[in-house]
Amino acid sequence: MSRTKIRTALVAGAAVAAGLSFGSTQASATALDYFTWVNSKSNTCMSTYAAGTTNNTAAIVYDCNGSFEQLWEHDSQGRLVNDKSGKCLSTYAAGTANNTLVIIYDCNNGDEQRWNYSSGQLVNAKSGKCLSTYAAGTANSTKLVIYTCNGENEQYWI
Repeated sequence: MSRTKIRTALVAGAAVAAGLSFGSTQASATALDYFTWVNSKSNTCMSTYAAGTTNNTAAIVYDCNGSFEQLWEHDSQGRLVNDKSGKCLSTYAAGTANNTLVIIYDCNNGDEQRWNYSSGQLVNAKSGKCLSTYAAGTANSTKLVIYTCNGENEQYWI
């Protein structure tokens, strides 16, 4: 499912669940700000481990289910903000080495929390490395890491 279709489905679902009409621009605008990131290799969604909301919770891939921990806003500062926790996708301890764990953490102005979407890849501003699944994993709860961009499918997100 394309990102546009997912966003449209989320808007429609949110409006129905909240009992709102599509004439309500506030509800529609809010719902459109958040969307899912689907990993091209596993066809699973970026999520947080055990739907966690605390600092240092691991970012993972998991079957797409439309839950709030799978919804992210790419804000004006380039940060990916999780809808459920309000925390930002970050590298652990501001790390830059290959296989540095990707987590959620209180949003700040550090480049370890800025992600550039380029040609289907999410590139960390501090390290210049791509968001990837650990060891090219595809199973539910596979942790996300940064790794040198290499063109492999586990580094592509739609």
